[in-house]
Amino acid sequence: MKRLTRIVTIILITVGFILTFNSISHSKQVLKLKTVQIQDTQLKLNVLENKYDKAVKDKTTTEQQLQQLEKDKQDLTNQLQAKLDQQNKNVVYAAPAPTSDNDAKMFIYMHESGNDPTRWNSSGCLGLGQACPASKLLAVCPNMDYACEDAWFTNYMINRYGTWENARNVWLSQNWW
Repeated sequence: MKRLTRIVTIILITVGFILTFNSISHSKQVLKLKTVQIQDTQLKLNVLENKYDKAVKDKTTTEQQLQQLEKDKQDLTNQLQAKLDQQNKNVVYAAPAPTSDNDAKMFIYMHESGNDPTRWNSSGCLGLGQACPASKLLAVCPNMDYACEDAWFTNYMINRYGTWENARNVWLSQNWW
């Protein structure tokens, strides 16, 4: 009986070791699987971070390109306006023949903006008669439509010069009104 008890004890101990070994082996496999999953997740995170960094870099590049284009556009606008201003200085205007107020108004609008209600100049003036600063005109005529601006500049003319003819004469004497 002792011998049987020893054999059963040895078998139980052996089975216990086998079960413990299998459990440890299984735990190691689970741990390896979890490690692989963590590494996979870390790799995915690294890829995502790289994509994000690239996107931020591309966005910055695009913003930098836009800023450069805006700067180039402003430089060209300033150069063009300087050339137009120089050209206007070289033009000699003859003494005006008597004209109607409408002719005088059109003279000013053509010389200030080319009769374009959306025209900006290099000094930040805007509209048919080039209101400076532009915010004065935009407060009343935010859509920059012709009729609104014409009414605004006519009011300005009446308060400052009295008639379009007087405004035109001032413009002829100083190349602005």
